[in-house]
Amino acid sequence: MSFMVPLDSSPTHSQPAAFDLLHPALQRRLWEMRWESLRPLQVGAIRAIITTTQNLILAAPTAAGKTEAAFLPILSAIVDRTQESVHAIYVGPLKALINDQFGRLADLCTHLQLPVYSWHGDISSNQKSKLIAKPGGVLLITPESIESLFVNRASHLKTVFAGLRFIVIDELHTFLDNERGVHLRSLLTRLIAKTENPATVRLIGLSATIGDMGVARRYLAPDAAENVVVVEDTGGGKELKLRTHCYLSDPPQEHQTEEPPDEGFDLLVSDLVNHCRGAANLVFANSRADVELLADACRTLGEAQKLPDLFLVHHGSLAADIRRDAEATMKAGAIATTFCTPTLELGVDIGSVRMIGQVDPPWSVASLKQRLGRSGRRAGEAQILRMYLRDDRVSPASELFDRLYPGLIRGLATTELLLAGWIEPPQPLVCDLSTLTHQILSTIGETGGRGAPELYQALCVEGAFRGIDRPLFVRLLRQLGSHGAIEQMVEGDLILGSLGERLYRHFTFYAVFQTPESYTLVHDSERLGTLDVVPEPGQHILFAARRWLVLDVDPERKEIHVRPARGRKRTRFGGTCWDVASSDRGKNARATPIGEHTTLSR
Repeated sequence: MSFMVPLDSSPTHSQPAAFDLLHPALQRRLWEMRWESLRPLQVGAIRAIITTTQNLILAAPTAAGKTEAAFLPILSAIVDRTQESVHAIYVGPLKALINDQFGRLADLCTHLQLPVYSWHGDISSNQKSKLIAKPGGVLLITPESIESLFVNRASHLKTVFAGLRFIVIDELHTFLDNERGVHLRSLLTRLIAKTENPATVRLIGLSATIGDMGVARRYLAPDAAENVVVVEDTGGGKELKLRTHCYLSDPPQEHQTEEPPDEGFDLLVSDLVNHCRGAANLVFANSRADVELLADACRTLGEAQKLPDLFLVHHGSLAADIRRDAEATMKAGAIATTFCTPTLELGVDIGSVRMIGQVDPPWSVASLKQRLGRSGRRAGEAQILRMYLRDDRVSPASELFDRLYPGLIRGLATTELLLAGWIEPPQPLVCDLSTLTHQILSTIGETGGRGAPELYQALCVEGAFRGIDRPLFVRLLRQLGSHGAIEQMVEGDLILGSLGERLYRHFTFYAVFQTPESYTLVHDSERLGTLDVVPEPGQHILFAARRWLVLDVDPERKEIHVRPARGRKRTRFGGTCWDVASSDRGKNARATPIGEHTTLSR
């Protein structure tokens, strides 16, 4: 779909105009916000949500207005409900995404008398208490925070969510084939069971990159996947400008005592500075180390050339304030280039950027498509993608695989699949005993005790673990019992054992994925972020696109104290302790471009 539907358009095909289906207070708000039209996806979503009772998937490219497409009709449906209850939940995979969407929904809710709450690790206890005391409106939350509700607020759930009507899952594709997605689906099943009318709760998934719509349908409605409505905007007609830059490097030699010229790395940095000059851009890399190394090198070269351009960084180890500053700088339209990991792959609003850069092949076509969607948002603008690929030179002694230039082949294959419109289909987890164990402990902890048949019915028959049969479930329970995770009462109910109690009460229980032990990086009482590898005092490290001297390490407080470093001493990135002078492929080598592959149309 590529047309726009005016707000005051006449009804078509005997249907009322989508705008006319919205609540009058919401119509007034859109006029105040100077909306001139509804986007195609929003028109389809309004009609589907308001005129049907089915679950939905809203599939459209980045910046197609998916959030508004879901919440314009949802807000219209719940605005006149007087019951003290959360009526709609927005589930986001990232706290940054929730923070971004909070402002957009709060803006829409002006004049509606609907409160908007957010709940995650950075939200104050006072704000959370307000929701518990007087529930209502819309709640934005992460999966892990839903788990925390079951652990810490179980007695309030039936009241807070009694009248729940809608659950919106943003970036649905990120939940379809991993433990976190199974965890979320189990939590939602348990939460829906707490409502007064579970059959009336509707799930709406939002995504730009779903490789298999059947898997997505089954995720939302395992018992009625065929009834899930898909409203799709393909976003066709957008021009794509693609160029692939490739570099050959001499691999480092063993027992090399002197550092050779870094011509390959210097050439890559020079290209990045030239290509990013004078505009807003995003450059993705596959590791935090590369993000820091490239940003530092580009900033140094830019300063030498007296360029006004900014070079920023954005990755998960940075403190939230630093990440938000980078997001705000980009959103303000500054001439800046942000080097980032997948933290900016998802839907955080940073405005329009001219170019997307990708250093080395991305992990998937889906990721590349998500990243590309950040470019060319304005009408008439082309999407621009530059991929920078690095391979080692080959010699008669090189392995056969190296002679194929694997980086080049992977990069070209990824872009060709992107152009062909192919995305990796998700592979749902069928037998996830680890997450099932987590949910067994969570359910027992929530209820204080549960019979094995009830657990199996709730978690496996009706819940997210339908691939687990009864004999396997019983074997798992026996194993948990043998390790002290659960115990069985004389009456038959299962309760938490000593090990299960310790696991359940620890804050790390909220997430099903492991997080490494980390140290906080501190400069003059300012928290810069976290490191999962501890450097030595006197060492220079790269962090937040700056060079720091490690002053001391405090093991008790788990803090690393630093000050800005002077000079260009050999430096390491703290997140993985990769050496700037030797870790980067394409460094320690003489390098030359080996060609460019150019495609100018989609």
